[in-house]
Amino acid sequence: MVFCENSYCIYWRHGVCTLDEVKLGTLGQCDSCILVDIDEEVVERKRNESIQILELEDFDW
Repeated sequence: MVFCENSYCIYWRHGVCTLDEVKLGTLGQCDSCILVDIDEEVVERKRNESIQILELEDFDW
């Protein structure tokens, strides 16, 4: 479990990163992080939609 403070990332859930593996760049930031500046309600809805899309794409492999 990796704790995360970036609530604007699609992989963030209740202070924890939901990725199985975290890769950090040369500046120590997560390479998978997506920064957005929008209302929390919109972030939560889009986070769930994005995860569902990723799960469907993974299923096709």
